[in-house]
Amino acid sequence: MAETLPDRKDVLRFYEKVILDYNRGDINWLLKKQSPAIGPLLACVGAGIDTNGGMMRGFGEGSTKRSVWFMEQFMGMDNPTAEVVYRCVRCGYMHEGIGALCVGWLADYQRNKPGVIMYRSQEAGLAVNAVELAHAYLDAVSHVWKDHQDHLCYLPADSKPHGWIKALLALELPSLDELVDAAGDIRGSCSREQILGTLQQLHYWDYDGYGTEEP
Repeated sequence: MAETLPDRKDVLRFYEKVILDYNRGDINWLLKKQSPAIGPLLACVGAGIDTNGGMMRGFGEGSTKRSVWFMEQFMGMDNPTAEVVYRCVRCGYMHEGIGALCVGWLADYQRNKPGVIMYRSQEAGLAVNAVELAHAYLDAVSHVWKDHQDHLCYLPADSKPHGWIKALLALELPSLDELVDAAGDIRGSCSREQILGTLQQLHYWDYDGYGTEEP
């Protein structure tokens, strides 16, 4: 069954807010800070690759096809490299919180070999440079937004108010307003419904994105 195409204005608004602001903003921040923790960088890139592929090909065919396709078409990877990145980054760090045993990770923030993502490693078999992977992804995102907006056609599935969410909301949880009043600037993300304006506009955070990076 084919996915129903949403309004293009909603698709572009989602991409601009979620991918260009939140996702790209997180990655740029981690790169700027030269984070010693590689997992968050890999998780942001893996999530972005999956979402980009879904927004261009649809979310109904499964994450493998759309993610590998995006890496081949927009990140300049050959199929074996894209398959390894998908299985070890998206399925490793995003699903299990750890990479495959035959793959190691490095973060060369000095960029001694720009564009080189995969290395042969005596200890690990393969080693993935998370920094170059992140830069390849950021370049792809800018390319999509500049030249391929017409390929952005789909949105992730609606978030539904599941029973377990309703059960939590029925509890005496601390008020987020109290935290915001006490702490001031707290960065957070908002839901698709808030981005698209299908619910009341609730601005929980004074600063909910980066807003400093040009596409």
